[in-house]
Amino acid sequence: MSRPVKRQLVELSLSDKGKLIKDHDSVPKPLQTELAEKYKVGKSTVGDIPRKKDTYLQQFQLNADSSKQRFNTNCKLDRWKSRYFVHAFKVNGESASVDTTTVEEYHTRLPDITKGYTQADIFNCDETGLFNWALPDKTFGVKNQSCKGGKNAKERLTVMFACSSTGGKLKPLVIGKSNNPCCFKNVNKGNLPVTYYSNKKAWMTTNAFIDWLRTVNTTMRLQRRHIHMFLDNTSSH
Repeated sequence: MSRPVKRQLVELSLSDKGKLIKDHDSVPKPLQTELAEKYKVGKSTVGDIPRKKDTYLQQFQLNADSSKQRFNTNCKLDRWKSRYFVHAFKVNGESASVDTTTVEEYHTRLPDITKGYTQADIFNCDETGLFNWALPDKTFGVKNQSCKGGKNAKERLTVMFACSSTGGKLKPLVIGKSNNPCCFKNVNKGNLPVTYYSNKKAWMTTNAFIDWLRTVNTTMRLQRRHIHMFLDNTSSH
């Protein structure tokens, strides 16, 4: 005896669900069996979608308003993201701790602070940690299949950038642990596209920052420029 042909699983996009709801509410009202055959889904799915009509229509409207409709696509991942209104974003861990009153007050003071400086001479300076040996902490895998990682690499560099509001960039400052890394063999550090310093923890220090600032000051004096630089309120600055 031959086995019955197994119905292929069909995942309806948000657009298809909207069409199914429209067909379901049409007059004369079609049978659930007819809708199931038309959209190649089970009768239980045909019954569940109209009950969640308000939710699906709201999601459809939000996608339409933001010009992010991605229903006519062959990518199952994109259809799944559109159907469940999933977006990727980065969590800013420190943004919630900012005093909005202070920010608003600073906005009113900013024109007076930068008065007399052109946009090309207004710089923002900040440093970040670069974990150059660290592996990604996210990956794709098969459901129910374990994915194990190793010990996180703690090796890091500190990199400081200074950029103007018009896109001008000062020479970055890079701080590592070794004074002469193996990769610098037969390399003149003065010819590097960055300014390199070193200390045991590869952290920003007051001495490293002052040396870098003096170099910047010398460069600006030769160019007869006066610049305004915004910095974080940290002890090393």
